[in-house]
Amino acid sequence: MLYKTASNSGSGGDSNSSSDKNIDASGATDAGLFSNRSIDSKVLKELKKMGLDKKFKNAMDKGLAPRREGTSGIIKLTENEIEYKGGYEYIYKIKVPKAGGHTRVYGRINESGELIFDLILKK
Repeated sequence: MLYKTASNSGSGGDSNSSSDKNIDASGATDAGLFSNRSIDSKVLKELKKMGLDKKFKNAMDKGLAPRREGTSGIIKLTENEIEYKGGYEYIYKIKVPKAGGHTRVYGRINESGELIFDLILKK
C-alpha cells in the first residue's frame, strides 16, 4: 500500500506545485521530478511512530525544495549523496528540517517508472 501525492491528477485541474506543470511521457516534470510519487506504507508506519508522518507527506506533496537549507521538500541527490541499498539506487530524499534525529526518507524510480520513497535512514 502506498500513499500517493495529490499532484498525480492528470485532469485539467490546477496543480499544487509549479514543478508539476510540464510532464513528459516518462512521468518526469520539467524539473526532473516525477509527478507519480508515493511513500511506502512501511515507511509511513515508522514515521507515524515518530510523529513525523504528516510532515513527510506534506514535504513530498510540496515537490522540489526551493533550497537545501531550512526548507522541506524533495531534494535530488548529488553524485556523492546517492544511497545504494538492497540493489537499488536512491536518487531523491524528502527533507524535513528539525525532523527527529535527522530522519531522511529516500526515493528511487521503481520498475513502473514511479518515484517511490521506501527507505528511511536516521543520520
